[in-house]
Amino acid sequence: NSNRGPLPTSTTQRDMLAVGIAIVTYYIVIASTEVHKIVSQKAWLVFGIIGAVFALMGISGEFAARKAMREMPKFQKDMEDAAKMMQKQAEEMQKRMRQ
Repeated sequence: NSNRGPLPTSTTQRDMLAVGIAIVTYYIVIASTEVHKIVSQKAWLVFGIIGAVFALMGISGEFAARKAMREMPKFQKDMEDAAKMMQKQAEEMQKRMRQ
């Protein structure tokens, strides 16, 4: 049924993911500057870019999952058609072998 609606991932869950990535990035920057004495600006630049990449990967993954869910009924029908075709071919082969 193609009327299943969106994936269960809600806006709140996406927001929480973004907040989680931001908090982890903050902690890594603070730890890097305090423990390893890395310049704060350099740490923000490097770990900010890494955090942004993770956020983009999360968004990209969600879009891909939504696209796959939309295309699932077509894929299912194609697989059912292929299975029927293979069944017919197997039956025809059995008939030929009996002759």
